[in-house]
Amino acid sequence: METEAGVTQTASLTAIAPASAPKAPDVVVDAKRLSALSATYPAAPLRRGFGKTITVAIGYDVAANGRIINASVQDVSGEAGRYRVKFEEAALKAVNGQNFSPKTVNDEPVVSEGHVRKIKFRTQKQ
Repeated sequence: METEAGVTQTASLTAIAPASAPKAPDVVVDAKRLSALSATYPAAPLRRGFGKTITVAIGYDVAANGRIINASVQDVSGEAGRYRVKFEEAALKAVNGQNFSPKTVNDEPVVSEGHVRKIKFRTQKQ
């Protein structure tokens, strides 16, 4: 385009991409326990009159189908002595027997990691 003074002007257009809509935040629903924890004081120490209070911490993950995976003993508190393994086994059995509804992200089931459950074993006398 030419103006009265003989100067040529040009115009350029730059295409601007439309702004994308902001991503909606993920909808996360944590895993929920569906069954009660049922832990039984191990029979061997009980028969031998052991009777001390022992607490076992179990770490675990919840699979996308709601089952317990990767369960392992994290800690044992109390003087379990030679019965330590019996308390660990009883705690693992109790945790592995639980059922969960799985964690979901945007309605899709996913693995939920890093759960810890403390199980306290004590006799009726205590």
